[in-house]
Amino acid sequence: MSGNRLDRISGLDPAGPRFETKFNEHALKASDAAFVDVIHSDGYAKRLIKKIFYPDPVKYLGTLLPVGDVDFYPNDGACRHFLSYEFYTWSVSNPGAFKTNFQLCYTPAIRTPVKDYDDISSFAEMGFYADAPNRVHSGLFYLKTNKAPPYALPGSSVEDVRGIRATEKTNQKNKNFKSAAKKKIKRLTGRRRSNNGGRSSASQTS
Repeated sequence: MSGNRLDRISGLDPAGPRFETKFNEHALKASDAAFVDVIHSDGYAKRLIKKIFYPDPVKYLGTLLPVGDVDFYPNDGACRHFLSYEFYTWSVSNPGAFKTNFQLCYTPAIRTPVKDYDDISSFAEMGFYADAPNRVHSGLFYLKTNKAPPYALPGSSVEDVRGIRATEKTNQKNKNFKSAAKKKIKRLTGRRRSNNGGRSSASQTS
């Protein structure tokens, strides 16, 4: 701590609802410490979350808006709220595991998912070692993680990560198609059984 100013603050998925759409003096900002690093793990989601402490359902608990010196968006900033502190805790005993040179091409907006990024020559590192002297200390960065420990993925290029994302989308489309096909077959089968049942009753009556 230098004078009345903290040396560092690590924001673990700072709150979005009630904070991102209007000024709030209590919201985290880069000027709150000499260095502020932020992990955004639940700033965008399609699902609704019903919480008793919010009057209306919300789709996320964090925010995509950058609020630090360096902001990290693991998995597009659309994971789960509690994963931010799990990432941070895991990073303590795994130095270098969360390093990334995937810098966002634009500043994320409210409810706008992270879409594009480019690789740069230097690396930033998400988590405990974000302030390491050999790391980038400013900017917006993306990285892809596993869903469970060990969270870090082997180093890969932007093209590799985009390939993974494309494969995931294709798999999801195939899954949705198969699900829709099964429902259609089930409906058709049900109609045939209903029609056969009606014919049998008609035959017995005659």
